[in-house]
Amino acid sequence: MPSFSQLLCFLSYKRLGLLCFLAGLFLFSACQQNEAIDFSTQVKPILNNKCISCHGGVKKQGGLSFLFEEEAFAQLESGKYGIVKGKPQESEMIIRLTAKDIEDRMPYEEPPLSKEEIDILTQWIKEGAKWCEHSAY
Repeated sequence: MPSFSQLLCFLSYKRLGLLCFLAGLFLFSACQQNEAIDFSTQVKPILNNKCISCHGGVKKQGGLSFLFEEEAFAQLESGKYGIVKGKPQESEMIIRLTAKDIEDRMPYEEPPLSKEEIDILTQWIKEGAKWCEHSAY
């Protein structure tokens, strides 16, 4: 049977361990806070790989182009907006990327974007859809 002092020592270590665990958990959750989505390294590659073939250059399906910023935020042929800054739920882009109907879902007749890709685009719009072109100058 442990002595009273051994029991107190054990409880102190347990308390210290719990305190360390809680501190670690706090630090982990603080580090997990979403950093701002970077257009150049996270958003643009998705647009270039999955969207630009139908929504860029001469092709502007539905009046949407991701080639230039002003085109990406312009009103569509439908009267809606592809990207509504700060409002992914009102952005036709997110509505179409998450549509259940295969005729409405984008990219059309292609595999859907991954959950991670949609999450990046959704978070980017939620953060205000900052469009930053990289410049070497």
